Amino acid sequence: MANRLTQTPAQPVPQLPGPVRALIPLADVFMIAMVSRPSTGSLRNTWVTPATRWLTVVAALLALVAVITLRPGQAWLAVIEVVVLAFVIAGSAAVAAVAFSQGRALR
Repeated sequence: MANRLTQTPAQPVPQLPGPVRALIPLADVFMIAMVSRPSTGSLRNTWVTPATRWLTVVAALLALVAVITLRPGQAWLAVIEVVVLAFVIAGSAAVAAVAFSQGRALR
């Protein structure tokens, strides 16, 4: 049952602007990595729910804060932490960009 956090429009997903379309492959990889693959296989054909939109914004901000405040112990571990956090930041931001662009296309 849909509620205001999971409800999506009944109409087809709008065509997104070029720069946002370029982010879709990264957003799709991020969604797969987070075990949240859309039923259509791509955000190109699937609406992003409001819950996912805000979750990705929060995840990107928290990962950014984690990178900024990172106090590395061992060099190799710090590299792994930065790579993982960079993926979370980039992937979350890509999904959020797609979501906000979809919302803007409705207006």
